Amino acid sequence: MENFLSINQKKKVKKLTRKKYRRIYNRFVAEGIKVVFEALKSSWDIEFVCMSDEVKHKEEIEKIIELADKRGVQVLYSTSRDFKYMSETETPEGILAVCKICDYKGMGKGKLPLIYLDRIGDPGNLGTIIRTAAWFGIDFVATSPETVDMFNPKVVRSSMGAFFRMRFRQNVRFEEIYREFSGLNPAVLISDVRGNDLRSVKLEDENFIVIFGSESHGINRELFKYASQRITIPGCGASDSLNVGVACGIVLYELWKKMTGVE
Repeated sequence: MENFLSINQKKKVKKLTRKKYRRIYNRFVAEGIKVVFEALKSSWDIEFVCMSDEVKHKEEIEKIIELADKRGVQVLYSTSRDFKYMSETETPEGILAVCKICDYKGMGKGKLPLIYLDRIGDPGNLGTIIRTAAWFGIDFVATSPETVDMFNPKVVRSSMGAFFRMRFRQNVRFEEIYREFSGLNPAVLISDVRGNDLRSVKLEDENFIVIFGSESHGINRELFKYASQRITIPGCGASDSLNVGVACGIVLYELWKKMTGVE
């Protein structure tokens, strides 16, 4: 027997698009086939999965239903009209999960290397950075209080499931992060247009932190006192800056090569 989403549940999902209600309910929405699949594969607590009745017979959806059943996660259905009402996307894939927000202590102790993001305002950029970090084996991302909410639906969606393989600290000042790992004497690399060529960076081990800032505001000048090295990506064109998600990918690739000895 199929269980349909109640009116109150529908309203709750819609409210979770706003930061205020994510805090009140301690829940967030993960939307999309790949994202929901990765959520179910992870250890994150999931309140329920909801799907449009139009997509339930798709092969990849059937796999999600099987996985939800194994985990004991309730699967609910909605009309396509109701699903579009709840979704933030123009062309929704017809499936979402409501997940419990896990605090930092519940994620286990973070480890180096890590990425610290200062004043990143675009949720799509944040999601891309999370996805990129996961690709290069970095599973710890921390964000400043001025950075967009980590549990924003667009952040989760644009991470393409990598979100559920990461550890997070959000709304945290860099001093706290540095103090937490000071015993490891981490190298602090700051992405700065006035820095040294990224290719000249020297790393002794994986005990390092990379700081990225927003394109519009840059990095808080207070953080530069922690810098071991300032790094920049050399370019030859007319553009005066790179998208922070793109810059993150280039920097992490170069650092990955140094860590692995790949030329």
